[in-house]
Amino acid sequence: MSQVVNRPKEYWAIKYRLAILETLYFVVLIIGAGVFKITPAFFSWAQHAFRAYPIAFIFYFSSLIITYNFLNFPFSFYHSYRLEHNFGLSNQNFRSWLLDYFKQTALSSIISLILLSVFYAAVSYFQYTWWIWVAVFWILFSLFLAKLVPIIIIPLFYKTSPISDEPLKKRIVLLAEKLNIKLIDVFEIELSKKTLKANAAFTGLGKTRRVLLGDTLKDKYTQNEIELIVAHELAHFHYRHIWKLISINACFITGSLYLIFRTAAAVTDYLQMESIASPGSFLVLVGYLTGLEIIFTPLKNFCSCYFERQADNLALKLTQNKESFITMMEKLSQQNLSDPSPSFLAKIFFYDHPPVNERIEAARNFKNRDIS
Repeated sequence: MSQVVNRPKEYWAIKYRLAILETLYFVVLIIGAGVFKITPAFFSWAQHAFRAYPIAFIFYFSSLIITYNFLNFPFSFYHSYRLEHNFGLSNQNFRSWLLDYFKQTALSSIISLILLSVFYAAVSYFQYTWWIWVAVFWILFSLFLAKLVPIIIIPLFYKTSPISDEPLKKRIVLLAEKLNIKLIDVFEIELSKKTLKANAAFTGLGKTRRVLLGDTLKDKYTQNEIELIVAHELAHFHYRHIWKLISINACFITGSLYLIFRTAAAVTDYLQMESIASPGSFLVLVGYLTGLEIIFTPLKNFCSCYFERQADNLALKLTQNKESFITMMEKLSQQNLSDPSPSFLAKIFFYDHPPVNERIEAARNFKNRDIS
């Protein structure tokens, strides 16, 4: 019996350790490459091997990305394949997982190359204002990707289709009308071929925005419980949470680039490296972005958790059904092996949603009120 009770704790303890080890491993790789001047030497060689700068640039960064993914493959394999199978959370075979891994790697590599190309072009042409141009492009590009996520990126990995449950669809229409929301598409996403976890999301922008409900919710959740899940996702739209998160990320991007602009010269001089404008000093940029991401993760998680609590509260107001909310959260916790009571440090660094126990306690204390 104790093994069953401690299974979520065991699962998440491994995930926390893996995340910390992978971060430390990444830092060691950066320091090692910096000490041995690997990136400047390799970029210099690429320039000599390929006389055309664009080709040398693409070859250089593609090689770095491939090398890193090769060195990091054991972590990727263990935490996204082996660990999930060990705890009975995945039914995806290795061939399917490997195909997804290559698709994800290729997609992230293309995105990285686009962002880096703009960064180095701007640094070269705009000595004092490059950080503004890079920030504008990176932010607009993130909006572009957010719009493409439900119609191009997600279909690369999962099959989606409009929900066919007519009674549930009618309930969703009524929920949307309560919030004066013009009905957006609600889709079912085929998770069951790869995972046994349940999930739902509000994604996309403009005409591509939609609610995605995992098919792993079927047969395990009542219509009242699924209605609450949809109400939560509609609440995100009602409060414009996606736009608020994009705004927070835009501030982070702009602030980070401005800090690099103001301090990078001193850092590269101290490290006896070329200026930040040279791709050979790429590790300096990586160090900045990695360090700042770690520092600001608690703040971003705090904002996200606040939005999630808002969405929970509005979902309860819409449905006036806290009993179903509690049973829904308990089922999700069991199905996904959620850590019921993570430590304070785990919450601030790893949780962009409040822990399940906190959400259930908030529901128990909820008093029915009118929508406001």
